[in-house]
Amino acid sequence: MGASAQESRVLVYAPLGRDAELLCDALGRGGIEAVNCQDAPDLGRRLSEGSGAAVLTAEAFGLQTLDIVRRAYQTQAAWSDLPLVLLVDPRWQDPGVLDLRGTTTVLFRPVHPSSLVTVVRAALRARRRQYQVRDLLAEQERVNQTLASRVAERTVELMASRDAVEAERRHAEAILESISDGFAAIDRDDRVTYLNPRGEQLLERLTGLAASELIGRSVWQIFPGAESSVAGRRYREAAMSSGPLTFETYVQALGVWLQLRSYPSAEGLTIYAADVTERKATEEELMRAVQEVMTDTAWFSRSLLEKIAQIRSRRSGAEVKHTAVAELTHRERQVLERMASGRANRSIAAELGIKEQTVRNYVTRIYEKLDLHSRADAIVWARERGLVGS
Repeated sequence: MGASAQESRVLVYAPLGRDAELLCDALGRGGIEAVNCQDAPDLGRRLSEGSGAAVLTAEAFGLQTLDIVRRAYQTQAAWSDLPLVLLVDPRWQDPGVLDLRGTTTVLFRPVHPSSLVTVVRAALRARRRQYQVRDLLAEQERVNQTLASRVAERTVELMASRDAVEAERRHAEAILESISDGFAAIDRDDRVTYLNPRGEQLLERLTGLAASELIGRSVWQIFPGAESSVAGRRYREAAMSSGPLTFETYVQALGVWLQLRSYPSAEGLTIYAADVTERKATEEELMRAVQEVMTDTAWFSRSLLEKIAQIRSRRSGAEVKHTAVAELTHRERQVLERMASGRANRSIAAELGIKEQTVRNYVTRIYEKLDLHSRADAIVWARERGLVGS
């Protein structure tokens, strides 16, 4: 089925001055259809009609807009994860937007038009993958309903329609084989019953087993010892769930980030694996851009710094180590804790009763001991380890 023109458009809501007009113009020059929403109710109506992404400025987020966006996220289908791009000033205080269930990207103004177009294009690519999942599930449901109705018919009628049922099955498999991401069907006994070509490729690379050796095997035979692993716990959680579950993981053996979505049914479990490495790379680029423009982080809100630290922690996927903290002297740790709270050198010097030049010397030694290269690195490093002064 694919996405309609309405589902591919980008909604823009920027109530201040000519912001909406300029944003729509920039996206249009990048080949992206953008729709200017006149007010919050107009935004809500268009969200309910369908869209590929939404771009909002900080000025748009009054209480009414926040309620409308939250309602849109709460009522969207299980396959849907509407991308939201926020354009904010560095001093912006989050009213709760980042706590919404969804993919939210924050860009600090002023934003170059080419950067905006790049981020929105990435959001639309992710949205198109969601539409693929929607169409796949709709087709699978249609096939299941067809088969269920035929089971209810008399045996003679079932035998007469055997060829038609087989054609339906081949049609469904043809759809699964055409998508670019992995798909697996697993029965109630944890046995793999179907893999599309991409699913076969992923598992062959992970296990070294040929596709013919994977079908009919238990998940626990394919991945010996996985029952006690994080992946094993995630699988059991998905199998016992009454609804779809989604999580992302970095697969070291493949060198890619995968988004795994599970859908339980009476027959067992279906798992859809989408490669989101490109989206993760975009997140990396945004993190580097934030660090490059930060020369003094005193104006960053504490909540924003904590979110940056959380993103860094999720990206690495590793346990935070505290061994390097012991290398700092008591005074160096005092300085680092106050840096992590967003204080400038002058404020730290006044509080500790030392000269500002002395604080700068301590900062330099902290960089050398922890192998850091900027104040932003030091703040995120400290926050990941809970080193935040009062």
